[in-house]
Amino acid sequence: MTDRSNAVLVVVAFLVYATAGCSADATSTASDAGVDGPSVDANVADVAIASADAAADAPLRELSCTSYCALVAASCSGANAQFASVEQCMHACSDLQVGVYGDSDDSLGCRLAETVAAQTAPALHCPAAGPFGGGLCGDRCDNYCSVIVLTCNGDSAPYTNKTLCWNDCQNNFKFDKNAPEYTDSGNTLNCREGFLTRVGIGDAGDRASGCALAGPRSDACK
Repeated sequence: MTDRSNAVLVVVAFLVYATAGCSADATSTASDAGVDGPSVDANVADVAIASADAAADAPLRELSCTSYCALVAASCSGANAQFASVEQCMHACSDLQVGVYGDSDDSLGCRLAETVAAQTAPALHCPAAGPFGGGLCGDRCDNYCSVIVLTCNGDSAPYTNKTLCWNDCQNNFKFDKNAPEYTDSGNTLNCREGFLTRVGIGDAGDRASGCALAGPRSDACK
């Protein structure tokens, strides 16, 4: 074969190879861009969807008391309200560990996840989004004792420390699983939680009377 023929064959082979490579690159780019062509790998699609969802939820998942208190006030209102005021929420939140979004600890992360869920199912998720964790975010007695010692101090303090409170809660007024989360009567933790959610942190007189109703010798919870 002549040198000229060999050169022509080399050029043809190069053009065939280049055309095939360009087609493969074009197909890959189209798939990545989401236009018609070979189907996108399922794992890649799942990751993209998850990333989009995470971006949309990012403002809701900011682990700050400001974000949490604003959202819980909007998600849990009326019969599902968890705090007497945003001020009370901020006060209670200041005592929480930050944690991780969606954990099961007595944390801001656990409560914020429950608050987000409460947007569509408030009756189910608001108790867990509230100060006592609803049995999902930490232990109810631990949480009750943290809140009452933090909120009811000085002359209005029914307990001088959390250990005394915890012993009372475990032995003298346990949580009644057959009753609503918050009640107005009965020698239960439910009743004491109910009154403690209404204790403001401003007026000392109102706080003293509210703390007495939320404490161990409550005139209502008996």
